[in-house]
Amino acid sequence: MPESHTFITHPFPKYRELIIDSSRMAYIKSAISAYLEIDVTRPRQLIRELRNSRGIGLSLFSFLLASIGRAIVADPSVQSYRNLFGRLVIFQDVDIVVPIERDGEEGSLPLLYIIRGANTKDPLQIQKDIVDAKNGNQPDRMSELSFQVKFFLLFPRPIRLLFFRLIKRMPGLFIKTMGSIAVTSVGMFGHSLTWGINASVYTTNIVIGGIRKKPMMIKNKLENRDILHVTVSMNHDLVDGAAGARFAQKLTKLIESAKVLREFIDGPDFPDPAMVETKTLLRD
Repeated sequence: MPESHTFITHPFPKYRELIIDSSRMAYIKSAISAYLEIDVTRPRQLIRELRNSRGIGLSLFSFLLASIGRAIVADPSVQSYRNLFGRLVIFQDVDIVVPIERDGEEGSLPLLYIIRGANTKDPLQIQKDIVDAKNGNQPDRMSELSFQVKFFLLFPRPIRLLFFRLIKRMPGLFIKTMGSIAVTSVGMFGHSLTWGINASVYTTNIVIGGIRKKPMMIKNKLENRDILHVTVSMNHDLVDGAAGARFAQKLTKLIESAKVLREFIDGPDFPDPAMVETKTLLRD
C-alpha cells in the first residue's frame, strides 16, 4: 500500500507574477556586493533614550532609512540609470522603496512603498509615512492588485519583461513609478544573525540583516558592541567600485556616528531640559 499524503491546494497568488518578473530582470545586470558590519550601539542607545525621556517610540529601521538617504545624496551616482539614448541620468533626490505587508483579497500582500525625498526627512517622519502606508493612508504604494495591474498580468511574461526593460530606459518614469533605490530589512520579518542577499532591478539595493553582539576595543577597553549586518549590492555596469566603496564608507560613518539622530534631537522640536541627558550622550 502506498503511503497517503495530506495536502491542500490554492490558486497561485497573482502578485507573485510581478515578483517573478522583477527577479528575471534583476539577473541580467552585473552586480557587485559589499558585506558591512556596522556598529549600531550608539544609535540604539539614543533611540532608547528618546523613548525613556520623551516617550517617542522611534524604530531603528526608520533611522537607517534616513541615514541611507543622506549617504546617497553625498554621492548620488549610486542611483544613476541609463536612458534610451545611452546617457547616464543621476537623480539628486532619494526615493527609497521599502516592503510592507497589508491584508488584501488574497491574504497578506507584500506591497512596496516609496518614501519620497528620504534624504530630506527625519526618522520620525519616515516612520509615520510607513505606518500610514500600512494603514492605507499613503498613495505611493506599488504591487497592489488594481485593475491596471491585473490587466497587465494578462500579457505573457516575455511581453511584460520587454515592458520592464523599456521602463528601465526611461529613468524619469521609472523613478516616478518605482522609486530610485530599494531597501529591505529581514529584521521586519524575523531575527537573523547573517547578511541578506536580494536580487533587485534597482541600481543600488540594500538589505538590512540581523544584529549580534561582538567584542571590540573602544578607547583601550574591550566592550560588547551591537553589530548590524548590511549588504549593499550595486549594478557594476553603472557604478564604479570606487564610488561604491565611498558610499559604503559614508553610510557606515553616518550610522555609527548617529548624525541623523543628532540633527533630529538638536532640532526645534526638542528644546526642553528633558533631553539634556540624551544630548550629553551624543557628545560622548
